[in-house]
Amino acid sequence: MNEIEHEVCVKRKYVIAILADPSEPVQYLKYIKEHVYKQTDSVVPAETVYKYFFVEDIEGATKTYSMHVAFEIIDLYRADTGDVDTEFVVLPLQIRYSLIEQTEYTQHQNEYGE
Repeated sequence: MNEIEHEVCVKRKYVIAILADPSEPVQYLKYIKEHVYKQTDSVVPAETVYKYFFVEDIEGATKTYSMHVAFEIIDLYRADTGDVDTEFVVLPLQIRYSLIEQTEYTQHQNEYGE
């Protein structure tokens, strides 16, 4: 299938990676902010809990809009986990968003969405 891409915008984002042995796969920090409620029908959270994971897929990593926010997340990680030994590096990303125009369309693609 032939496709033509029309770039819509480019965004600068930042991810947090572990600074480790170059022979090992790169691991990126992913954090999830969860609200814990005292009662199931309550709309006001009792507390906020942060959960941290390390992922090898950069798409699954937490992305921030500024380097400052990335360092704040590292500080939160250290305070919440007590891990002060892991070395982190903040990496800039350039993410492109594009609209794709399909120039060729077959019956097979129509039926199966491929």
